[in-house]
Amino acid sequence: MSKYFAVDLGTSLTKISDKSRKRYLIEPTIAAVDTDSAKLVAFGTDALSVIDAKPGRVKIFKPIRYGQIEDLNLGRQIISHLLKKAGHNKLGRSYVLVSTYGDSTKVQQRAMVRSLKEAGVHEVRFLESTIAASIDLNLPIGEPVGNMVIILGAGRCEAAVLSLGSVVTSASLGMGATDIDNSIKSHFIRNYNINVSTLFCGRLREVIVRDNQRFTVHNIVGYDISTGETVSVDVTAEELWGVIDEVLSQIIQGITQVLTSTPPDITNDLCQSGVYLLGGLTRLDGLKEMVAEAMELPVHTSSNPEMHVIGGLRKSLSHFSDMTKV
Repeated sequence: MSKYFAVDLGTSLTKISDKSRKRYLIEPTIAAVDTDSAKLVAFGTDALSVIDAKPGRVKIFKPIRYGQIEDLNLGRQIISHLLKKAGHNKLGRSYVLVSTYGDSTKVQQRAMVRSLKEAGVHEVRFLESTIAASIDLNLPIGEPVGNMVIILGAGRCEAAVLSLGSVVTSASLGMGATDIDNSIKSHFIRNYNINVSTLFCGRLREVIVRDNQRFTVHNIVGYDISTGETVSVDVTAEELWGVIDEVLSQIIQGITQVLTSTPPDITNDLCQSGVYLLGGLTRLDGLKEMVAEAMELPVHTSSNPEMHVIGGLRKSLSHFSDMTKV
C-alpha cells in the first residue's frame, strides 16, 4: 500500500504529516547518540530523558545546522526513526515531499534523497518552503499579482516574492534564532567572563520574549572561564534585548534586500497585499513593527506561524508527481 508523507526538517522543530493528517508528528530537533557506536538512541522529547538515564555514554546533538543535516549517517537514522513512527512501512511504497530552501543546492538535495531512500522511501520530491507556506495561506500565487512570504526560523530566514505560480525573486539567509542564542552566549563571555550552554541561552531568550518585561532581573549561573568555578551574575532583560535587537537588525537588513530586485509593478501589488511574516521568530515582541518599518509595507502575521510550511506540504501531497524531482 502506498503512503504519502510531508516532511519539514527544521533547526528547532521537525514536523511530519501524512496526506490525511491522521499521523502528525512535531518533535524538537534534538538527537541522543551513543558515543561508542554513533547510533541514534532517541530523538525529540525522548532524547532529553535519555541523557539522565545514561550519563557519560550518551551525548545530545542538534543535527541540523542552518537548515541542513550535518551528519548524513545520523540524518539517515533520524529520518528512518521518524518515518517509522509516522507509519512508514518498508513493505509498502512511501512517497515523501520535503521542504527546501531557496538557495538549496542539487548536491544537498541529492544527499537528502540518498538518506530517505536508505530509510526505505520509494520516491522523494521537493517544494520550496515559501511556496508551501503560501499554499497553506491560500494566497493567489497562481495569479498575475505579487505576493510576499517571509519565514524567520531557528536556523534560516527566507523571503520570496511569488507570482504566476513561481518565485519572482528571493533571498535566503543563513541566520535565525540560533544566532541570537549564540550572541547571548558570547555576551556573557565577553562581559562577565562566564560560560553558559547555548541550550540555556535559547531557553532564556524564550523566557525574555514571552514575559516581555524589559526590567526583569535574571540570575545567570555559569562557569568562570578563568577558574572553572561556578558563579552567578544578575542581568536585566533590557540588556539582553540589546543583544537580540542587534541580530534582528542584521536579519531584517538581509531579507529586505529582496525588494531591490523586485519589478516595480509587483512592488506596487505588495503595497496592497502586504507581506506575510511566518516562522517561530515572529513571536518576538516588536518584530512585526520592525519589519513593517524597514520594508514600508503592511505586515500580516499568524497565530500559528511555525505550522504553515508543513501545512502547505501536506496539501501538496495530492500533486506529488508535479513537485521538483532531483
